Order: sequence, then structure tokens, then C-alpha cells
Amino acid sequence: MKYVTCYFITALSNECGQNEVFDFCGSSCEPSCRDPNPQTCTFQCVTGCRCKDGFLRNDKGRCVRNCGREFIALFAILSRSGGRY
Repeated sequence: MKYVTCYFITALSNECGQNEVFDFCGSSCEPSCRDPNPQTCTFQCVTGCRCKDGFLRNDKGRCVRNCGREFIALFAILSRSGGRY
């Protein structure tokens, strides 16, 4: 029996959006406006587009430099309360 290795790429480098870059082995825990510093993450490689350095993914799926005050305030409250809301 012969085994064949298959690779599935979910996006091509020219398909990434504004402020995104293509990565063959990116983190499965991309920083976002809701969680700018994810603490729990697997070591699983994710192939696809990720936000450029200095950008975070917002709720609309776009990479933005400034998330706005409401996200920053909520994150600060949750951080101080140990994640309890």
C-alpha cells in the first residue's frame, strides 16, 4: 500500500485582506480586539492569513490598528477580575 501526503491550503498569499499577511504555520490563537494577549493556546500550525504585526482582528474579521475604547475597557476589567464578568 502506498501513502500519499496531502496538503490543503485554505488561502493563497494574494487572497489576504488589508493589513493581513499569509503564513504557512501561524498560531491557532491569533490576538484579537476581544483577547489581545491569548494565554491558552495549542501548538498547532494554522495555514492562512493573519493580521500584520501591530494589528488585531476585530469582530467584523478585519485587521485594525485601533480597536476602540470599549474593547480596551472590557479587557482591562476582565484582566483585573481574573476573567470573571
